[in-house]
Amino acid sequence: MDYTAEERVKNSIELLDDVAGKVDFVPVNWREKIDLGDLNMDSCTYCILGQLWKAETGESDGYSDAKDALDRTSPRDVYSGKYTFSDAGSEWIKQLKNSMPAIASKFNPGDEYQDVNKCCTRTVKKTIDIDGETWIAFTFDGVTSVLRESEFTSRWTLKPKVRFTKGQWLKPKVATGYGAQASYIYISEEKVIRILNNKMSWCSLKWYENSDGELIVDESRGNAKFYMEMWNES
Repeated sequence: MDYTAEERVKNSIELLDDVAGKVDFVPVNWREKIDLGDLNMDSCTYCILGQLWKAETGESDGYSDAKDALDRTSPRDVYSGKYTFSDAGSEWIKQLKNSMPAIASKFNPGDEYQDVNKCCTRTVKKTIDIDGETWIAFTFDGVTSVLRESEFTSRWTLKPKVRFTKGQWLKPKVATGYGAQASYIYISEEKVIRILNNKMSWCSLKWYENSDGELIVDESRGNAKFYMEMWNES
C-alpha cells in the first residue's frame, strides 16, 4: 500500500506519541525538543530522530541509533513505508506546528523598540513565520521593514511603558538639577505639570529605563534627571 507524505508523517507522530516516556530519547514533551528552524531531513543530526537523540544523549548523527531503538521498543515496523523520519520535511513542519500548543508571542503589535541611544523608535506591526523562523515586521518613519527576530533584537530593545495614569501625582525619588524641588502631575507620556514655588508650568519629558530596570526621566526644561514614583498629595 502506498501512503501519502501527509499519512506517513501523521503515522510517525502517532508512533512517537505512543512510545513517549517509554523510550529514553523520546520524552513526553518530545515536540518541544524539535527545533523546526534547524530541521533538515537530509541530516542524521538535525532530522526529527537526530534532534531527539542529540537532545537526550548529546550525541550527533543519531538517526540510525534512534530508529533502531524505536524498532526494538515499538511493536510497529518503523522501517515500513507507513512511517517516515528521513523525508517530507515540509509536511513534518506543517503537522508539528498544528499539534504544538500555542505559544504567546513576545512581540505585540504596537510595541515600541529603541536603540542603545534610546531614540529612533521602531514600532512592531506583526510577526511572520517563514519556514519555522520568526520575522518581525515593523515601521520606522512611516516605512515598513522586515527582519529576522535575532537580528531585530540584537539592534533594538523594548521601550519601557510608562507606569503612571493621567492625574497622578509624582515626585522625584532621586533627583538632580532643577526638578529636585518640584512636584508633578502626570498628564501623558510626553507631558507633566510641574509645580514649583506654588507655580504651575508644563514641561516635556523623555522616559527611559536604566540597567537596574528603574524608570528614569529627563526633563527638557531645568536640566533635571530623576527617578519617578507615585505620590498621593495630601
